[in-house]
Amino acid sequence: MRVSRTAPATALRAPAAALAVGVALGLCAGPAVAQPKGQPLAARWAPQDVRVDGVLKEWPEGWSFLDIAERGSPDRQDLFAKARVAYDEERLYVAAQVTDDKLVGGADRVELFLGFPGGQLYSVSLYPGAPGRRAQATLAGAPVRGAEVVEGPLENGWVLEAALPWSAFSRARSVRVGLRGALFVHDADRGGQVEAVVGTSPSRAYADLPPFSTEPELGLGHGLLREKRLVRLPDYNLVGNVAGDGFEERVLVYDQFLVVLGSHYRQGEQYFFRDLGVDAGRGMLPSLELLDLTGDGRKELVLRKRLGSSGHYVEVLEVLNFVGAEETPSSIFAHEVALKTPYGVAQSEVRVAPAGLRSRIVIAAGRNDSVAEKDRTRLAPPRSGADPLLLPWGPIASRSYALSGGSFRLVEEKPREPERATPAGPGGPGGSGPAGKKAPATPPQLVAETYEAFKRDRGVSGAPRFDLRANVFGDRRSERLVVHGIDLAVFGEGFREGSGYAVLRLSAFAQPEDLASVGVRDLTGDGVQEIIVTGVARPSPGSGGAGGEIESKLLFVYQLGESGIRRIFAAEIERRVGAGRIVGSLRYVPAGGSVEIELGPGKAVGLDEQSYPFGQEEPREGGVQPLILPWSGIGAVRYRYDGQQYVR
Repeated sequence: MRVSRTAPATALRAPAAALAVGVALGLCAGPAVAQPKGQPLAARWAPQDVRVDGVLKEWPEGWSFLDIAERGSPDRQDLFAKARVAYDEERLYVAAQVTDDKLVGGADRVELFLGFPGGQLYSVSLYPGAPGRRAQATLAGAPVRGAEVVEGPLENGWVLEAALPWSAFSRARSVRVGLRGALFVHDADRGGQVEAVVGTSPSRAYADLPPFSTEPELGLGHGLLREKRLVRLPDYNLVGNVAGDGFEERVLVYDQFLVVLGSHYRQGEQYFFRDLGVDAGRGMLPSLELLDLTGDGRKELVLRKRLGSSGHYVEVLEVLNFVGAEETPSSIFAHEVALKTPYGVAQSEVRVAPAGLRSRIVIAAGRNDSVAEKDRTRLAPPRSGADPLLLPWGPIASRSYALSGGSFRLVEEKPREPERATPAGPGGPGGSGPAGKKAPATPPQLVAETYEAFKRDRGVSGAPRFDLRANVFGDRRSERLVVHGIDLAVFGEGFREGSGYAVLRLSAFAQPEDLASVGVRDLTGDGVQEIIVTGVARPSPGSGGAGGEIESKLLFVYQLGESGIRRIFAAEIERRVGAGRIVGSLRYVPAGGSVEIELGPGKAVGLDEQSYPFGQEEPREGGVQPLILPWSGIGAVRYRYDGQQYVR
């Protein structure tokens, strides 16, 4: 099999594998988590005339050694293996060379364990042929249609080559970057029982699998990351269709560098990068999302950038869009939305409202809670080049922007209504005055109008699935919490003066029925209740290649602040694999004036250590805390509130 490919003349291609640097690519679809474990796999382009013939002499150097024992304690004479992977537009290729004293047909095998963004996992077993048996590939116990598997003899073992159609992996129809993967070799004794397994990873848990890096990712590792000495995980790592070719790209941020790459973006041979002018590693890029605001099926990059220093900055909301054939993002909207100075903070409210297939961006002047009258003139924001901040005491109440000519343009500007007393009329205090003018809305009316505004903005109707009242903001008045679909909204008389709402999309749950409960409890001891949400995350069909369909029950804890709803804790508390399940222990433990959250090993139903296909995951700083397995040997783990979030 030939696996070399002539690279085009570009400084952004890697001339050789860069596995050591490749680890820094990271793999999570969101802010970075702990480093994955094991040896990364480098997937190179295969030539058009590739042959699967059981002869490995055409494979170049750069093999991955399967030297991590998952089962048994084999030495190099009993079991030793090395392998490589490659790919083209239609197929994924695997080659392996195995030292083994006896080939046991139907039991010895090579296993490719492949993970896609979002957590979807596939396990493909590649069986070499033997007398009475033919070589084959199976996925979830069924033959892989269109696969080729050929084995060959080795003086002290065997070799195997395989070609798998990308169509065998449903997730590969839209994304072929940001993958995780590992290779394993199973060695059986003469009775057919597997006695040893070696691989490139010590774990099959999605969070632990090392990178399965394709050409543009290897180019990034060898190019920008090495040149700039960017050795840590990315600050942001998102996946979405931003270039419009039907395949999803990876959007990453390392310190001040924005990177875009994909399997079809720039023919899958180059990556794009740009200096954002702000350092995400220092907290100057507090938000990056991928949202389709233009209605064209592509997602825009929605950033919040802080220009200045951590103590004195202007925050700009910017929207980047891939327009035309240049394959580079252009700014189609920019507006200042916050200002922080030594004299106080001013912050606007931002809403994205549906407008047909497109969206309308609404910027409204926020509240003034921290700026004294005498300091207002000192809060003149520095120039950013974006539309200026709407100050709480300024003449403009809100601006609305709609898509026109490829960018968002101002279509409506509402002036701030002057404050004036309303004379009492025949209706008494608060009624209509002598001129028939409408009296100011009462607080309950404002709250009702805010709820209707939320429903219009999110395009929902009818009664909420969850509806409760609790003091979640801190002014001793209760707020109303509602859930429509997977949107959690909070509003009330004491929050934003009754005229604004906070909304959070519970994106961990694909369908409204996946939400199991929404409740409240004062966990931090400040007299204000936190919001506790539980539900089931259901991966797409086909993710059960290792043991059947997988479902996870998740727990999230949120706090409401002036700027919105933020997560302070998350954990997996139950997992179902096929017909079996593992239920973890969850306790709320009083500790002084607050409550600590305790996770512990629970019980397994229909599963044991041998049949459960995953290992024990490690806790992750700021991430979803892992389920503690009954056989892990780990006792109860306590999490305490540190003023910002729950930590160990």
